[in-house]
Amino acid sequence: MREDEEVRVSFNDFWPGFSPYAFFLPFVSQALCASVVLSDRMDADLSFTSVFQSYPTLRRGARWLARKSGWFRSPRAMSTQRARKHIWYTGENQRPPLEDFDLSYSFDVDSYGGTNVYLPLILTGLDWFVDGQVANSLEGKRAGKTTTPSMAWKQRETDVAERMEFACAFIGNPEPTRLRAIQELSKIGQVDVYGTAVNRPVREKFSVAKRYRYMLCFENDLYPGYITEKPLDAWIGGCIPLWRGIDSAGLLNTKGTDAGLGDT
Repeated sequence: MREDEEVRVSFNDFWPGFSPYAFFLPFVSQALCASVVLSDRMDADLSFTSVFQSYPTLRRGARWLARKSGWFRSPRAMSTQRARKHIWYTGENQRPPLEDFDLSYSFDVDSYGGTNVYLPLILTGLDWFVDGQVANSLEGKRAGKTTTPSMAWKQRETDVAERMEFACAFIGNPEPTRLRAIQELSKIGQVDVYGTAVNRPVREKFSVAKRYRYMLCFENDLYPGYITEKPLDAWIGGCIPLWRGIDSAGLLNTKGTDAGLGDT
C-alpha cells in the first residue's frame, strides 16, 4: 500500500465509550503505512466488529419490520458486500468466529490456521504511540495513569512497605471466586473494595491504589491467554498484584513483585 493512500476504517458494536483513537487507528496506520480516517461501515476499507450490540430489542423490531417489507439484510451480510476486509475483535473472553471474517484479534492464543492474532486487552491499555490518546480515552481516565510498553517492561522501584493500607480491589463484576478471595484475604488484613459491584465507584484507580500494598485483581474467567487491564492497573498503581488467570503466552513476570510485564 502506498504511503499517500487513505484507508477508511469503521468500528461496529464496540463497548460504550470506546475510542478508536487510543489504539486501533494509529495501529492500523502504522501497520499499513497509510493515513486512516473513520468511516461508516458501508464505505469502509476495513470494518472492525466487536461483540457489544446496543439496543437489541430495538434492533430485533427493526429487523422484523424490514423482513415484512422485503428490505432485510443482516448487518454482517451487508458489511461483507461493501467492506474489503472484515476484522473481528473482542475485549471479552469469547472465542473468535470461524467464518464471515478475514481476521480476528482476541484473547485466544490459537492462531486458527493463521486467521487469529493474540491481542489481550492488557496490551491495548499501554500507550504504544505516546500521543496522549490513551490517557484521554475512557479506559485511560478510569486507570488514572498510563504507561508505555518500554516502561512496563522495566523493573519497577516501589517500596510497598511504606504504604499504610493493606489491600484493595476494584470490582465491576461480583464473580464468586473473586468475592471468596476477598473474604479469605480479609482474615489477614483489611481489604477495601471499590467499584460498581459494591456501589462504591471511583473516578480513577491510580489515586486510590497508590495507598495500598496489594491489589486483588482476579480475572472474571479462566482461559489460556485471557489477560485484561487488571494486572496492569496494579503495576501502574505500584501495588503487588494478587492476580488469578492463565498467562499461557508468558506476558507477566511471576519471578518477582517489583518487575514489569516481561521477564527481567
